[in-house]
Amino acid sequence: MKNGLAIYAGGNHIFYIAGVLKRLLEKGIKFDAVATYSSGSAILPFLIDGKFEDAPGIFGPYLDRNERNFYPENLFNGQDVFPQDRIYSGAVAEIVDFDKTAAYPKPLRVIVSMLESGALPEWLVGACSVAALALNNLAQTDTPSFFLTGFKRFFSVEGDIIDVRQCRSKDEIVQVILGSSTIYPFIHIRKRGGRLMLDGKLSIVSPVSALHDCDNVLSLHAHHSFLPVRPGLTSIFPSSKVRVGPLNYVGSEGIETAFAQGYSEGELHYAGLANSPFFD
Repeated sequence: MKNGLAIYAGGNHIFYIAGVLKRLLEKGIKFDAVATYSSGSAILPFLIDGKFEDAPGIFGPYLDRNERNFYPENLFNGQDVFPQDRIYSGAVAEIVDFDKTAAYPKPLRVIVSMLESGALPEWLVGACSVAALALNNLAQTDTPSFFLTGFKRFFSVEGDIIDVRQCRSKDEIVQVILGSSTIYPFIHIRKRGGRLMLDGKLSIVSPVSALHDCDNVLSLHAHHSFLPVRPGLTSIFPSSKVRVGPLNYVGSEGIETAFAQGYSEGELHYAGLANSPFFD
């Protein structure tokens, strides 16, 4: 295959990337396969439909129903302490269309971190995973940090690249997206084939490396990401800091701001790509 599209992630930052993609699609971007992980997988349904502008409108009302990220008063009453899982799983289930996904003509590769269940309590695995991700983000290394490589080695994590077109039901697609996006305790741990699924970043399989069969790869980012070194790689980063943080509590207004910033900067990104293999 000629061109690969690598969609990176980062919580709310994915709405910035959605804005960039909307502008690049309008300009006629050409790609033959897609790879992503974590929250990047949640915007694949908008890529399938070609309607990235719908993303804020779908996710926004779910966010607007909550005043904050943490409800300590619910610790002992059985209600949501962290509402993110309910918000995210509800929005993802609303946008996934099984028939459209199965019929999409290009590979849609979602990276999931897989590990055996039962050896250690799930809460401990989840807590260690989110700590490794947080420390990796603080390190901002050009290669996977000691924290990610240590977690992968200690827990025997394997990277699984799943083409969601091959899933057998809508529920299976939703579970893969949620599994690749697991940030415990915010997004609950799901299982696949008896194994635990965790955030795709923990496998140290990047969206770029998942497109090994593509001659050229365009990778889209909203903040610092470690990248494999390979021929034919072109990377896009924000022209200015994305104004909405990955884990900030935001409502519809916040994600609309991130989307608008991405759409506006998408024109600048296109200007640098106009004579590349990704456009005529």
